[in-house]
Amino acid sequence: MTNAKHLQFDPSELERNELETKVKTDQDDYSPDTQGDPEGSEARSLSRSDFPDWVFTDFDLSRRDYYGKPYPGEEMHLIPKRGAIEEIFDIHMQGITDEEQMTNCLLMGGKEHDFTEIKDAYLSLINALPEREQYNAMRGLSSATEEALAQRAILKYRFLSTADRGGNNEEYLEKLHTQALQASARAGLYVLVHRELWKFLQWKGEPKYDRSVQRAIEWAQVRSSQYIEDRHGSTEGRNAVSMTKYNVAF
Repeated sequence: MTNAKHLQFDPSELERNELETKVKTDQDDYSPDTQGDPEGSEARSLSRSDFPDWVFTDFDLSRRDYYGKPYPGEEMHLIPKRGAIEEIFDIHMQGITDEEQMTNCLLMGGKEHDFTEIKDAYLSLINALPEREQYNAMRGLSSATEEALAQRAILKYRFLSTADRGGNNEEYLEKLHTQALQASARAGLYVLVHRELWKFLQWKGEPKYDRSVQRAIEWAQVRSSQYIEDRHGSTEGRNAVSMTKYNVAF
């Protein structure tokens, strides 16, 4: 009978060199695309030449998103500049602490055609809800108010920065001014409604519009960067346009 012990393979009995890590990485060790599509990865890569110059006033290209997460395949994408967001937030803080600015904002908000309708709708909703569910309804109103204040600051920033850069496009500047005024009126409307419901529920203190609005500004600018990339920097979009001049019916 054969002894099974002597038929077993023991790798420790083999003579072998110690495993060593290469000091220098060879070109063959690079993997440019995690999806196994190097040509597609190169086609998707964006550069500054893909965008109009004005884009890089408030945005920049990065291999990481605004919150620091790497993009798949180390692709370049458009993200907001933190410096621009800080300037927008400063405009917001000035807008809610300056008495004249906030008074005008609230006056415009109270004159909005749907102010009474929106206020009554929220009051009706709060009255219909049990107390334990009123907080969730107010949280939704808080988010709407913060987003409106964020848009107020963003559009005022766009108007002011465009005016500072100068130029002869008076019609475009007038359009930005109108948009900024409209955004301020909507923000005033929501602040008025939010404050009134806050008092109606007899909550202590008053609403604060600081860091929560900063987060709303950041998210709005992130969405803007995605929109600009889709409209101006999409390689798929550019290829689709350039292909229209070719007859592909063959």
